[in-house]
Amino acid sequence: MYPPSIIILFIHLKFQKEYNVDMKSNNKLVKESLYLIKITCIWALFTLFAFLLNSFGWQESTIILTYVLGSIIWTILKIPYRYGLLLTFANVLSFNYFFTVPYYTFRVDDFQYLYTFISMFIVSGFVSYVVFISNRNRHIAHIRSLNNRYLFQLSELLYQSLDFKEGLTDAISLLERTLHAEVEVHVFDNTQQVFELIDTLEPINKANALDSYMTLKPQSFTNQDKIINFFPILINKEVRGFIFVSGVKLSVDAIEWMSTIGSILALAKQRIESIRLEEEAKLNYEQEQLRVSLLSSISHDLRTPLASIIGSSTLLMDELIERENDLILVRNIHRDAKWLLDSVENILSLIRLNKSNLNNQFQVVLIEEVIEEALKHFNQEDLSRLTIEYKHGSQFVNVEVHLMIKALYNLIHNALKFSTKEVSINTYIIEPWCCIEVRDRGIGFSKSVKDYLVEGFQSTKPIDAKYRQGVGLGLHIVSKIIDVHQGLLNFMPNQTQGTVVSIKLPIYKEDV
Repeated sequence: MYPPSIIILFIHLKFQKEYNVDMKSNNKLVKESLYLIKITCIWALFTLFAFLLNSFGWQESTIILTYVLGSIIWTILKIPYRYGLLLTFANVLSFNYFFTVPYYTFRVDDFQYLYTFISMFIVSGFVSYVVFISNRNRHIAHIRSLNNRYLFQLSELLYQSLDFKEGLTDAISLLERTLHAEVEVHVFDNTQQVFELIDTLEPINKANALDSYMTLKPQSFTNQDKIINFFPILINKEVRGFIFVSGVKLSVDAIEWMSTIGSILALAKQRIESIRLEEEAKLNYEQEQLRVSLLSSISHDLRTPLASIIGSSTLLMDELIERENDLILVRNIHRDAKWLLDSVENILSLIRLNKSNLNNQFQVVLIEEVIEEALKHFNQEDLSRLTIEYKHGSQFVNVEVHLMIKALYNLIHNALKFSTKEVSINTYIIEPWCCIEVRDRGIGFSKSVKDYLVEGFQSTKPIDAKYRQGVGLGLHIVSKIIDVHQGLLNFMPNQTQGTVVSIKLPIYKEDV
């Protein structure tokens, strides 16, 4: 390397160290002054070196090459290309002024010199442009490589952290070291919190933040000589936060890089939320399994003694017909035990509905057989108030028999409980449904309670004092059972008085 090149590099490094001038500074005057000083130093040193060569009697071609080298050396000092062209032009003029006849004048007497000057300017400009583009591309490649490395480090930081806030703190620290700027990151769980953040900003910041929110794009502006950049963080196409970068003007590549960081933060937030929801779901599932196991165990343990109490009280009632007071007590025991057994059966049915292998227990049966089985659970007094009419021929349905019997029992029992008059059961066909209708003439229901009829633990006092008020699981279980069978459950007021409940079950059709 020529001695002037070494001196130029030394001056460049010394100047930056002495005055601490950052080439990325936003002070345009300082940067422009630095560029002019650098090209002036390059021109002066290479001109002096050309005089030295000339004093040794070296040929003009050597001096031309010296100036060409001077026109190229600027490319390694990160000087804009326009200043490089200015330096090339100055070198051509200097060669003309100092080293061609007539000396110390810009006049050109020989046409060959004019051709030399033009060729020198074109060659110097072209070569320096090629070197400049090569250096710029190499610099861009280096910056992008660094950016990719930072992105990888950021992704790794956020991936390894199960606490998003902790990972966010590390991410902010990394961004501040990389950008040499102030960085704030805000990520929220909902858009309401985003608006609350925007409301706390200064008016100009607030306006740009809202613009970024509406357009889903980054925004940059200057507030009191301070550059502020807004980058929205998008989760499921919604703005759920912002990245604020203050004090530095970002290039187009840097803006794209920051947008990528916003996407990485959004993915990290979603991943941690998914992990949290998965853990909550797992915990809820385990708790539900424990609850079901406990209920099932307790229900089965209660079932046997209740059945024994009911059987014993039935025998006692037969023997105490003539002892009225004792008979009343035994009847009360029998009624309460029956009520407890019904509640236990409802709980067991609810547990059974939550099992995943329920479809394996479906059977194709006649709907009449299911209704007849449900009626076997009523005593003679209840049966005397029931009328049944089948308005179709034998019809097959695909059902889980025990659950469907339970659903019909609950509906009929409810109709008897809330009515002192006759209850009718009708079946008919409306393709593709097999319909069962239970009609009573009891107290009915108001419109305000219709939406809550099938919710769990909603109970109403019965009209008949011999029935106890239930725990509110009967109709809820009916609704669940009909849903499992892909059927329809509907409640309507009776035209005269009471309620009409209809069940629609898909008619079974054998596959051809």
